Amino acid sequence: MNWAGLLVILNPLMVIFCPPNQIERRKKESFAYNAENIDRYCGLREGDRQWSSQFETETNVLHISKRIVGGMKSKFGEWPWLVSLMFYETAEEIKSNLVGKHGNRSIFIPPTIITYYPSGSRRYHICGGTLIHPQWVLTAAHCLFPAGSHIYLSPAPYRWRVRAGEYDMLDDRRDHEDIDVEAVYPHPDYNAKESANDVALMKLQRPAKISPYVNIACLPRFDVNFRSGEQCIAPGWGHAEAGAPNITKVLHHVSLSLMSKNECKKTYDQARQRYEAPYLEIQDMMLCAGAPGGGRDTCQYDSGGPLMCESSNQWYVVGVVSFGYECGDPDLPGVYTNVSFFTKWIAGIVPDISFMR
Repeated sequence: MNWAGLLVILNPLMVIFCPPNQIERRKKESFAYNAENIDRYCGLREGDRQWSSQFETETNVLHISKRIVGGMKSKFGEWPWLVSLMFYETAEEIKSNLVGKHGNRSIFIPPTIITYYPSGSRRYHICGGTLIHPQWVLTAAHCLFPAGSHIYLSPAPYRWRVRAGEYDMLDDRRDHEDIDVEAVYPHPDYNAKESANDVALMKLQRPAKISPYVNIACLPRFDVNFRSGEQCIAPGWGHAEAGAPNITKVLHHVSLSLMSKNECKKTYDQARQRYEAPYLEIQDMMLCAGAPGGGRDTCQYDSGGPLMCESSNQWYVVGVVSFGYECGDPDLPGVYTNVSFFTKWIAGIVPDISFMR
């Protein structure tokens, strides 16, 4: 990428000029998935001997071992299927999107990391996603449609770019790969008001390069559910607390307990009455996860990312970050789209996909 003229905004008060990458990158051999090996290697990550043995690299070092809400900093390569979804806006759209009270209105600056281009256009992280195939990303449908001040959100493929292998959004010294999107498939029955069927697929213009730090996650079969109380992981770059001024530039993750459908439904039924919010209803295609006493959760700009559970040393994307009330509320767990509910729909769109466990 030619960095001349590019600005990256960490927050409205800090402007960082990104120099060209001058650090030598590790040399890796490529890895190709096929129908015979997908079940064996999906859901493995850097540091796993079975996965690392597929590549010739220099000595592998996992750098760094706190907050996503109540979480901890991830290691580089720890969640190799997580991708960042970058949305594009034109200069004209930016100028026309004003926020604030009458007489004191200003251009809307999303509380996320933004890249500005010489033309005045910009691209910024807005959601997470999961590589489930080298050329396919699983995410949330609500990431694709206008909401709040994000009035230009659209499922149009030209708007989107997927970044694989990202870790620190302001550090270009580590490999990452930006890939444009060829096609976008929000679920046909997505209901924004009820957050029902909140799932979407993106087909990339070319497959992501599989490496020690980029892999696909496993998908559970349609008849499989992980147990209530099981500890699972949600990673992302989202806000560390509700209303935070910006996302976390370095990837974080949080450990969450799966909650039974009945317990979650009861919790949200009470909230629906308390807040007079009829849309807060837990439906069959949803699952919940949280922490006793609150304080651990996904938050804004984590949407679309995975809720992952481990089985036999392989990681499965069991949920897609969908919605919640505030972030880390002790009385209201986060709500996720239940991936196993949609495996037949996914299989009807994505070729050569495999479902396990």
